[in-house]
Amino acid sequence: MLTPRQEEVLINTLNDKVGEYDSFPEDILWTTIEEIDFINKYDLEHVHSEEGEKHRWYYIVTEVYKIDDYYIACKFNAPATEMQEGQPTNMKFYYVEPYKVEVTKYKRAKAKEEMI
Repeated sequence: MLTPRQEEVLINTLNDKVGEYDSFPEDILWTTIEEIDFINKYDLEHVHSEEGEKHRWYYIVTEVYKIDDYYIACKFNAPATEMQEGQPTNMKFYYVEPYKVEVTKYKRAKAKEEMI
């Protein structure tokens, strides 16, 4: 477990590095964890990816990573055209917590006369 101060340092350092890289979240996470040296970098695990709202030139992506007992999300605009490929923008890191959702789905039932 990190101290509250270490938690703050981790997120602030990640967000400070966003401007230094034309890179992907994993690259920023990896180099930041190596630098701050109070988290084992080999505990980094990608756990979720979600595409959100789509626009003409980009779509919003949220990637979630687990590090020790922490979940860190990175939300960014992914390019929607080949011309912009490899240039994610407006990256922001923040802590998230997992929660479970129960979903009920329905399928078509047989007609009642077929069931008799």
